[in-house]
Amino acid sequence: RYGLAAIDTLGLAGGVFLCGRAVGGLVQPHQRYDASFVGLIEHVPATAQRGPGEIAAPQEAVDRWVSEQIRLLKAANLDPKESIIASYSICDFGFDPTEVLQGLVWSSSQGLTFAPLGAIANQLREGVRFGFPLSSLGNHLESHCGPLRVPGIWSCVVLKNGKFNEATLVNGVPSNPNSLIGVVHRALLGAGEYPTWSRVRDAYAVPVLGRGDLLEISL
Repeated sequence: RYGLAAIDTLGLAGGVFLCGRAVGGLVQPHQRYDASFVGLIEHVPATAQRGPGEIAAPQEAVDRWVSEQIRLLKAANLDPKESIIASYSICDFGFDPTEVLQGLVWSSSQGLTFAPLGAIANQLREGVRFGFPLSSLGNHLESHCGPLRVPGIWSCVVLKNGKFNEATLVNGVPSNPNSLIGVVHRALLGAGEYPTWSRVRDAYAVPVLGRGDLLEISL
């Protein structure tokens, strides 16, 4: 009745037609692949031209579906990148991705490193610096800069767009606890630490715009 879909774990490039936001059973033409699911989900019309708005299914049905998807993903033996992409998708639906997220990819002078969430606290205690590239507006992580080489800092590799990249702080705490920085913040709280966030100005080069800032986490 409301479609047939699965949480995306691939993060395929725009232009691959694997997701459909339908209105009245009709899928919008020429839709870019930028959703958090593969398959088809029915939506209510948002405009007179019947563009897709909110998901048509009642929230209880969406909750059941996402919970079942998380259960299946936990049993699916995802690789680290798939677990990160799935976390973006889960967050886009308003759910906590920590049961699926295995860790994050970091770029440093030593190359790319995958670090489990549980290891970040110990690495911070040992003096490793971790930063997250910010967009020019500063309220989202920048997903178009690719792996960065920032001297002395491990920079998070941001894999795609989505709510997972929300980076607004309220009283020093990520406003979205299910965002990437929100998940890291909660992991550190669970390790007995109270993290603080600070902005490192002009930390990396940005094409056309000049320089970009990093959001650094510390203990």
